[in-house]
Amino acid sequence: PMRRALHVALVFLTTLPVPPVAAWQGDDARRSVRAYPLVGLILGVLLWGAWALLEPLHDPVRGALLVGLGLLFTGALHLDGFCDVADAAFASAPPERRQDILKDPHLGAFALAAGGTLLLVKAAALGNLAAPTALFVVPILSRTLVVLPLAFGRPHGSSRLGQSTRVGLREAR
Repeated sequence: PMRRALHVALVFLTTLPVPPVAAWQGDDARRSVRAYPLVGLILGVLLWGAWALLEPLHDPVRGALLVGLGLLFTGALHLDGFCDVADAAFASAPPERRQDILKDPHLGAFALAAGGTLLLVKAAALGNLAAPTALFVVPILSRTLVVLPLAFGRPHGSSRLGQSTRVGLREAR
């Protein structure tokens, strides 16, 4: 059911205070993908509301706080992945070693530099928003776009989650 899919998606994609999933079922991850756009909607509403509350603040402060709230709401899931990719992509190592770097949970210099730069750019961009429309639309759009490759594309061979979610989306159609 969609209610369970949303619950699992909220637990997987956010740090919002939702009850833990009591008993995970084998197909929960793949069925939850259908609810990713709804998670985006919830995050968008929260960020839009935060923008309204923070509007009296100076633009740079508001931008930095919005970035911080976004990281808090998502558990920095995307930032972590971005930093991992930066470490692996810019390492002077052979491709097989880069796969190990990508999986390493420690941050290297490239991860720190890329992550810091990304956060500064995001804070500056969010601080200069004239209207909060992007705060509402982007989380919905980004979580919808992640579903499309899983639904119609070929998942990465080493990704069990990608393979299982693709099957779940086919069953949902």
